[in-house]
Amino acid sequence: MFSFLHTVLLILITWMAGFWGFAWHVNHLSPPSPIPKAQGIAVFTGGSDRMREGLKLLSQGYGEVLLISGVNVRVKRGDIGFLQKHKNQVFRPNITLGHEAYDTTGNAEEAAQWAQELNISKIILVTSSYHMPRSLAEVHALLPHAKIIPYPVVPPRWRRMPWWQSPNGPWYMMSEYNKFLFVKVRQMISSIFTIIMKGIA
Repeated sequence: MFSFLHTVLLILITWMAGFWGFAWHVNHLSPPSPIPKAQGIAVFTGGSDRMREGLKLLSQGYGEVLLISGVNVRVKRGDIGFLQKHKNQVFRPNITLGHEAYDTTGNAEEAAQWAQELNISKIILVTSSYHMPRSLAEVHALLPHAKIIPYPVVPPRWRRMPWWQSPNGPWYMMSEYNKFLFVKVRQMISSIFTIIMKGIA
């Protein structure tokens, strides 16, 4: 029992240390300055602020094409107000609405397929700051040779107050940290399995 309690305590301390490191990292994420130009811009949806930032980057010439991943299947170009608002600034055929993704893994798969089809090797990735570490992990796994430039967007509720003071802020951060850990463990197991299978072959 004593050994079991020590093990549980060690796991809890390790998790807490990792969480605070994750939260500190997320809290200090910011868009690159200056912003480098890329071939494409990929936006993982979840908020209109992300899409606005992606469109702004495209209209300012930081990318040649734009993917908005995870758009509801019922949403068309004409339904997105800011596309209508900026229709004279952006060549709309350069914008792809991805309707296949339902989660971050799906976002990454949609972005990878889009990048491969268009032969894109340098991408600006736009998503929320707390969502960025997991998004990068998923995209890097599918596009290991591509250069991914993170462009984090701070959620509006966290611009008004720190995440630890925001309603549900700690819950969002802890939930995202656990999801990030799950992705890393899943990728590690997949890599080990691949190595074992190559050894058997």
